[in-house]
Amino acid sequence: MTLRLCYPLAAWIFILLLPGVSEGGKLLVVPMIGSHWLSMKEVVQKLAEKGHEVVVLKPEVSWHTGETQKHAYTVKTYPVSTKLEELDNAFQLYVATHLKGLPFPLYALALYNISTYLFESFYAQCKELFSSTETLQYLNQSGFDAVLTDPIFMCGATVANYLSLPFVFFMRGLPCNLHFEAGQCPSPLSYVPRTFSFNSDHMTFFQRVENALISLLELFYCYGYYRAAIQLSSEVLHRDVSLIDLLNSASVSIMRFDFVFEYPRPVMPNMVFVGGMNCAEKKPLPKILVIPQDGSHWLSMQPVVGKLQQNGHDVVVVVPSSSLFMKSKEHQNYTVKVYPIPYAEEHLHLVLKSFVNDHFTEQSLLNIIITMYQNIIEIFRFFFTTCESLLHNKEMMQYLRKSKFDVVFTDPILMCGPILADYLSVPSVYFLRGLPCGMDSKATQCPSPPSYVPRLFLNNSDSMTFAQRMKNMLVNILELVYCQPLFTQFEELAYEILQKKVTATDLLSRGSVWLMRYDFVFEFPRPTMPNMVFIGGINCAQKNKLSQV
Repeated sequence: MTLRLCYPLAAWIFILLLPGVSEGGKLLVVPMIGSHWLSMKEVVQKLAEKGHEVVVLKPEVSWHTGETQKHAYTVKTYPVSTKLEELDNAFQLYVATHLKGLPFPLYALALYNISTYLFESFYAQCKELFSSTETLQYLNQSGFDAVLTDPIFMCGATVANYLSLPFVFFMRGLPCNLHFEAGQCPSPLSYVPRTFSFNSDHMTFFQRVENALISLLELFYCYGYYRAAIQLSSEVLHRDVSLIDLLNSASVSIMRFDFVFEYPRPVMPNMVFVGGMNCAEKKPLPKILVIPQDGSHWLSMQPVVGKLQQNGHDVVVVVPSSSLFMKSKEHQNYTVKVYPIPYAEEHLHLVLKSFVNDHFTEQSLLNIIITMYQNIIEIFRFFFTTCESLLHNKEMMQYLRKSKFDVVFTDPILMCGPILADYLSVPSVYFLRGLPCGMDSKATQCPSPPSYVPRLFLNNSDSMTFAQRMKNMLVNILELVYCQPLFTQFEELAYEILQKKVTATDLLSRGSVWLMRYDFVFEFPRPTMPNMVFIGGINCAQKNKLSQV
């Protein structure tokens, strides 16, 4: 997976995904003190400014949560017996252990001992939270809608379970790979280095053996880290709980790092990467080139394009002279460039009408596949001619080269945007609902086993019988046959323009960020890559007041 993401692009994506102003939610924040709170504070302040009623729950004695500046949220404290000097001494020992530079076995043992001591100091504070009758009465009577918490010491997760509230994690990560294990993300020992090993993701055989041994050790020292937390949670919730029970109930995990700087690996769709959100200044990109796809695809993309222009970006949209909805004369706040194509709008309407009508005709499975395939071939042929007209238009291509765009924003369904992004040597951001034949999964190297992920046309669930799995496998094999002709013409066009042989999958894999225009909650549970961002609901016409955060 090629990720050519620069800092301005990361800032642009963050600006794009900021929600509109909303009101109403009552949010309980259970932070981790210290530098963790410094990262979370800006987000909490922004939530309060947007109209949410935010309450930050913290111990009377803590680092950095003493407020010296004005803020829009409420702070609720609970009494603790720990003194600030005790916390300072524990942290100084922790830092000193990190700086000793001991060899691997000794370093791991020393860090385990001091980490266990530090963890127990914070567990004592959490236990005193649940011993405070006044605090528990306040929490039970306040009617919170959700909990935002840093889960490193599990106190927030325990509070959320105690109050039976949905909760969101805001974190950098957890020891022992727990943030990936709780999310059921693939984490093979042969490829993903463990903490303390200091290996890369290209390991020798002996490094892989070492990695496996460290993974076994994690079972021991993570139990030591969180033993007191598990005991406290079991007492508070009046049932036996495990570490994974506490973690995998989170609705969303906001990961406070950038996937570009991590090892490439699949993650779950509810893990959202927000690296760079604490940057002091976010500057708009000077120039964005938009290569849209006609039809309903453009109706979904157009509001986003308009918002980008409003946010200070210089947006240029390139459209054909004939189209269904991409009209150059309509009122808009962005620049539109038009190139000629050899089709009239009437022809496009006829092709689309035939495609839609066949969707509503009752047929056998075989006839559905054949009819749909024939219609898709016809539509691909039409849009291929549109793409070819653009890439062969010398005047337009000269303008695009000289304009020095910073990024291409495109719907990649018919490959024209990815080809142009490669030709201009700029990063690309995809805005899409999906691709035929599971090409989005193939291009991003997401696991998509036919035994669990239903194929198009079959209407199966992800819990299939043996016969359904066999049929799923056959359709998966058929995809190799009927998808090849769809993209061969684009591969040939790419070879002509780029002067190098590339496959459709190669072109798609170069997308820096994939904005997936659907909600992972309504999809089959499956791992995705961190640069696949789910933005379902972005096209909602009206944003009502929230009943929950």
